[in-house]
Amino acid sequence: MSSSDVRLSASMRAALAQDARLALPHHGHGEPAAMQARYEAEHRWWNEGGPQVAWRADTLPTRHGPVPVRVYSPLRDARIAGCGSLSPVGCGALSPTGRRALSPTELGTTTQLPAGATRPIIVYLHGGSYCVGSPATHDRLTRELAAATGAAVVSVDYTLAPGARYPRISEECEDVVIELARRFPNCPIVLVGDSCGATLSLGTWWRLKRLTGEGVAHADASETAARKRVAARISALVLYYGEYGLPATAATAAATAACESLGKPACNTDTTSDIDTADGGDTADGMSPADRAYYDSLYFSSPTERATAPDTALLRTELRGCPPVFLAVGECDPLLADSQALVTHLEVSGVRVRLEVIPGVMHAFLQRVRLLPEAARVIADTTVFLADVLGHLGSSDSGGTSASGDASGLFGSSHFGTSSASGRLGARARSGR
Repeated sequence: MSSSDVRLSASMRAALAQDARLALPHHGHGEPAAMQARYEAEHRWWNEGGPQVAWRADTLPTRHGPVPVRVYSPLRDARIAGCGSLSPVGCGALSPTGRRALSPTELGTTTQLPAGATRPIIVYLHGGSYCVGSPATHDRLTRELAAATGAAVVSVDYTLAPGARYPRISEECEDVVIELARRFPNCPIVLVGDSCGATLSLGTWWRLKRLTGEGVAHADASETAARKRVAARISALVLYYGEYGLPATAATAAATAACESLGKPACNTDTTSDIDTADGGDTADGMSPADRAYYDSLYFSSPTERATAPDTALLRTELRGCPPVFLAVGECDPLLADSQALVTHLEVSGVRVRLEVIPGVMHAFLQRVRLLPEAARVIADTTVFLADVLGHLGSSDSGGTSASGDASGLFGSSHFGTSSASGRLGARARSGR
């Protein structure tokens, strides 16, 4: 193990060793399609086990055509089987006996959302640098979130680059949120994402709040008002190790300086680890500046577009009015400085924000929840944060079927048990997959 790995926790080192065992033969990044297939295959093991929840596949309409989603429910009762396909059939408030709490072995001590709260919808936007990943590669993580929070989780299978070029992914995510808000008017919406999914989550809120569709200058006033109403429905944001506009060189310098200030060797900068990487990158997490530039080239037309687009260069974007934000990032993540800078930007903007820096872990550690207690703790802390933010959103209904527009209508023809991490969502006509 190289000196760059000295500060990693024992569990993170074990996870990296498992990554090395799972790695398939490759040379460099390879063609995007091959890189995507390899990423899917190498993450199957990580998504085995964990909580059993009801889940189903569906699609939601966007301006670019139907986008597949994977929908998770922590409830194991008759209400699920009777609900239609993503139809706003009301199923009332959260049932305190209908959710499966994670055991201490699985997740430590956790706090579920209040039983009287209107059931929220978590819209999960997966990471993968816009060019790899899917609900399947993040299946264990989203099941853990559903089981821990009691929320409905909608994991979005947006089109990957290079089949999608900016701003298509942003537009697909935006349209999914608009459609969910339309179908389920009584449910608070929480945007959650990891890595580029965190960028997409915050960017989606901004687009709904500030943009007004295809033509900002010529948008209809009613459309503007409708979009802002959807933005107001977003009750919280949970952002895991996102990139918010800090140049890669500056982020690397900041990470190195932070390590040196602690008298510790730098980890995860430009140095090459002797542990193999799953995506063909230069470092164990595939997050060197060269790696990131390659990923960006698949989605953005130029580095300038990436650095100036207001829904990606979020450190330079007006964020006043943003709902409460929870951020979590690893101490050994090259994007640590991005999260720290975003906290300052949000605080100056008057936004309620909480940052957790997790010692000894690298980028994308939450996908390793099967082995990492640090990941389990972040999921538990996410639940505590959401319980605090959403606790005031009460309901007089104690269970059963009630007013239309509750999130339980998301579940029809549900499967019970552990979602198949290797199974892709249904047939896809969109490019890029």
